[in-house]
Amino acid sequence: MATSSTSSSTFVVEILCPLIGTFLANMSFLAPCASLRVAVARGSLGDLNPTPWALMTGNCIGWVAYSYLTSNLFVFFANCPGILLSMWMNMGAIKLQHMEHVMKNQRNGVESSMPLDRDDDNNEDEERIFSSSLISGNRHEIKVFIIILFWIILSSIVGLNHQMDQNTKQTIVGMFVNANLMLFFGSPLTTIFTVIKTKNSCSIHRKTMIMNTAMGTFWYIYGLAIADAFIYIPNGIGVILGIVQANLCFRYPDYRVHETDNGTGRNTHKAAYNVANQNDPIC
Repeated sequence: MATSSTSSSTFVVEILCPLIGTFLANMSFLAPCASLRVAVARGSLGDLNPTPWALMTGNCIGWVAYSYLTSNLFVFFANCPGILLSMWMNMGAIKLQHMEHVMKNQRNGVESSMPLDRDDDNNEDEERIFSSSLISGNRHEIKVFIIILFWIILSSIVGLNHQMDQNTKQTIVGMFVNANLMLFFGSPLTTIFTVIKTKNSCSIHRKTMIMNTAMGTFWYIYGLAIADAFIYIPNGIGVILGIVQANLCFRYPDYRVHETDNGTGRNTHKAAYNVANQNDPIC
């Protein structure tokens, strides 16, 4: 009877919990896709913050590397799809930033252009605008490049160093991937401070908060079960942040400012929606 009970509890904490955590992790990666599609249709990032997507790429690459070192399939499948999704989102953000840069240069070129009979000068302006758009560095592109380059260098050093034992490799990769993961916590921390300052919880995306807190709980239990501090410590912190945000939602109502468009008479919502808060993959 005791053996049956032990095997059942082992199945729950070592199989069921990481399976649910894997599913929730991939759902969390999908959360920003709708916002990106809206931005692409609009032709501009607007208030959308793509920086967490660059961090997501590094986070997922690091956890996939860690899964290879620990032979952990749950960690692998919880993060491998995130690499593909984050790269797609990063490419979308880079295209939109490039488009915004080109349009800005075109507007500046039109404002400074001479009358219509100067076709040669207009052609030169177009060439100058196109050249400057290629030469100028795209901010998000640089972030993605630096993060990917860092993980390529670290993976090469750890993977090709045959004098380094397996435990040391796991520790090095685990420490760096947790450092990358800590940057994700900047988003909910910023949101928490904003809610306390404004006494308004509209910047907390409730569905994402609930999903991330649940995901962190399952990964925390799994990390404790397999005694992996690199899994249960960051997810435990994520759960605490989720509980704090949930408490703020109950304490401070969701006040949204409604404004009427004088031209159309339609009501528009002007909400302090924190897009970065959608990008909090925990493990």
